[in-house]
Amino acid sequence: MKVLSPTDTEHRLTIIPRAYPDFAFVTMALVREATDEIINIPIHTTVENGYMHIYFTYADFKEGESYSIQLGKSDNIHYRGKLFITDQPTQDYKQTKDLYIEFDG
Repeated sequence: MKVLSPTDTEHRLTIIPRAYPDFAFVTMALVREATDEIINIPIHTTVENGYMHIYFTYADFKEGESYSIQLGKSDNIHYRGKLFITDQPTQDYKQTKDLYIEFDG
């Protein structure tokens, strides 16, 4: 799972894809999990030491949203993953932060 901030407009994801595609023909689709809305985003990619860095601009992320990421085309997917949007610092992020569940056992 990748984590991005809703306050940034310039984003960078670092991934290891299944294959390294012809970058001129790669698209990134985000699927908002709450509504199944598909958002196609233009990207710029670089490859360094086996990692693919994806750069994109998107300003409509909201705190707490979840997305599915799909990189490639429908017949040839190079990467599939999850994306979560939060303002919590990445190293401190926990899905249960500030959530207390009392056990009655």
